[in-house]
Amino acid sequence: MTEMKYIFLAGGITILARFLPRIIFRKRELPGFIAYLGEKLPYSLMGLLLIFCIRGVDYANSSEVLPLGLAFAGIILSFKFLKNFLLSIFLGTGIYMTLIYFL
Repeated sequence: MTEMKYIFLAGGITILARFLPRIIFRKRELPGFIAYLGEKLPYSLMGLLLIFCIRGVDYANSSEVLPLGLAFAGIILSFKFLKNFLLSIFLGTGIYMTLIYFL
């Protein structure tokens, strides 16, 4: 239950960070710093989620590291070529779940 609070908190902050500047500055041009934050915050939140995902991995156990590494490689390569966040996330999740099941 505690983890769900953090997920909803991160989601709420993400939504707030994306829509609040548009509401405040809807009649005038966005200041440079706000536009910069609008570009960079989603990527920093993805980095935060990445750290959250790999914090409990036992790197000495190859049955944990191999599926995780291959899933991350699949996400990175699919995004590089397809340029679609959701498709990359679903593909990486599918790779990870398949490898966990078979390994």
